Amino acid sequence: MRITEPINTQGIFWQPDTPETKIPGTLNISQEGEITVALSGPVVDLGLPVALARSDTGVPIRRIVGTVAQGGPVTLDRCWVASNNPALRSVSINASVLAEVVCIGAQYEEGEELCFQEFSFSVEGLDVWLDTSGIETGWDDEGNSFWIRYYPLDPICFALAEGTDVTFRFDWHTQGNLTRLQTDAGVRQTSKILLSSKETKPLAHYTDLALRISYFLSLALDQVVCIESMTGYLDADSRDGRKIPISVYGMYAPWNDSRPTIQWHEALFRYPDVANRIKMLLPTWLDNWDQFMPAIRLYFSSKAQASPFWDVELLWLAQGLETLHRRASQETALPQADFDDLMHKICGVCSKQEWDWLGPRIANQNHLSFRTRLRRLVEPFDQWFGGPKERRAFINRVYETRNYLTHYDESTTNHRVDKPRDFVAVRDNMSALFQLHLMKLAGLDEDEINSMVETNRRWRRKYGLTELTD
Repeated sequence: MRITEPINTQGIFWQPDTPETKIPGTLNISQEGEITVALSGPVVDLGLPVALARSDTGVPIRRIVGTVAQGGPVTLDRCWVASNNPALRSVSINASVLAEVVCIGAQYEEGEELCFQEFSFSVEGLDVWLDTSGIETGWDDEGNSFWIRYYPLDPICFALAEGTDVTFRFDWHTQGNLTRLQTDAGVRQTSKILLSSKETKPLAHYTDLALRISYFLSLALDQVVCIESMTGYLDADSRDGRKIPISVYGMYAPWNDSRPTIQWHEALFRYPDVANRIKMLLPTWLDNWDQFMPAIRLYFSSKAQASPFWDVELLWLAQGLETLHRRASQETALPQADFDDLMHKICGVCSKQEWDWLGPRIANQNHLSFRTRLRRLVEPFDQWFGGPKERRAFINRVYETRNYLTHYDESTTNHRVDKPRDFVAVRDNMSALFQLHLMKLAGLDEDEINSMVETNRRWRRKYGLTELTD
């Protein structure tokens, strides 16, 4: 999560089960979503809880509620003491408390689950990906006047699993000096994603979906994009029936070390490219997440966390590709029955002592080698990686470089990458191969993917891929 403006606000805080003991402090939320509360006050005068006053670093203190100047009621959940001054424990509190999540706009009781019926969030680059606008501008036929017109857009709605619906919503507001004497005017359109359920769902349900959808958009935009804001909604008890917005903050993934520059022509695909399939693609991505999450996160870590060491990035990609194939295929080097028979024969000629040493070392040898897994991953998209000679060279470079960096096997020096220029080429080809398979996880078939790549010359040039050949 990347917050546009970090929050620093004064307030009064207490634990839900001891509302009579209030502690002054300062709530800080960093740009990355890290939540800290600096508490300070005399123990005797405020009658502060002894447990909190004497808490050591790392001690969990569950939930804290309070009221802050910037936002009103607040709930901090899953808190623990980050630091405490032991010299002052008998007379005052001077502690720093961390929290995993903060909800500004409501106070929840101890043990009460953070639940919402609706939840909206915004993501970097969402407007670019949707590539849809209701704003029209133009000149009259004679070129003497200029006009601006806005047509409100219909939301894009469809159902997800577990009784949750998703809506891509377009909001708009006017800009300018809206007075009798109009000297400037304009319209701004923004987009958000709304998740809604017939029954209330815990906050974790919504934040998990937001994370998965954000990674889907990261794939589509070819950039790691962060969540910018999150808002849960509670039913109001007022006559107008409006829902109460609750702002949610925390250190939620995805994360990118630097804010990306997102341009429409650099996207792998945008909403208009998949508009007729999005109701199937996004649920498919969400369904595949649990199985392939380790590989997906390794890929996006290689893109988001800048490392001065090129070998680290290559190792992340190599590990991710191997994990991806392991979770997608049950193929083995030999039929399992043949391998079991071979193991039985070897066991028959070994003493118990020899087998105790040898057995565990060969028990997993029926798995495919990393080289074979790379070959299997390249096969569906081999037209983009050159002819047989070029594909073989690419696979050998990845395989032997990974082995050298992992085992420092000097026998691989003839093929491994050891120059920055060669590393860039191999890394880019590995990233392209990864993206092609991530599109499969989103529900696109191989023909659709190849068609997208064929028409996206900029993407092919970025990764040094070949032109499609007959």
